[in-house]
Amino acid sequence: MNKLASRKEIEPYYEVAGENPFTIYRFVKEPDVLIVHGQVGCPACGGNLDLFNAFGVTKVMFCGGGGVLDRNIKVGQLLLVEGAIRDEGFSYHYVEQAGCIAVAQFRGFDYGAIIYGGDDVASEEWTDRGWNTREGIRYNLVTLCKEIVLEL
Repeated sequence: MNKLASRKEIEPYYEVAGENPFTIYRFVKEPDVLIVHGQVGCPACGGNLDLFNAFGVTKVMFCGGGGVLDRNIKVGQLLLVEGAIRDEGFSYHYVEQAGCIAVAQFRGFDYGAIIYGGDDVASEEWTDRGWNTREGIRYNLVTLCKEIVLEL
């Protein structure tokens, strides 16, 4: 987000107030495409999807890093989310995609998610692998998702 803003590729669109305020941005050259820095936790993400639905958003692409359960998945390797399994609604477990998929289905808009391999959560000891410092991967993934939304 910082790189996009510094390059003047995005501009503020709407300020969301509340306990955890955030800004919705839009792309300068594609003003119909919005971007927001994700919040942590499925309840917050699901609530944001409801908000986006109220704005009239019809397509959402989620992107970001995700912990891997298979250490053969390299940091930065792209993973296409095809579905998710939850044992109950919005849970206390690690953030999975199931809640977001459920909101999108309920509200009737297109939803997709691409995650890049992040930290290793498969071992008894957590390994950071520098997943959240991969600016190039993150920037390229946002650009890819923007292009997908424009093509849908």
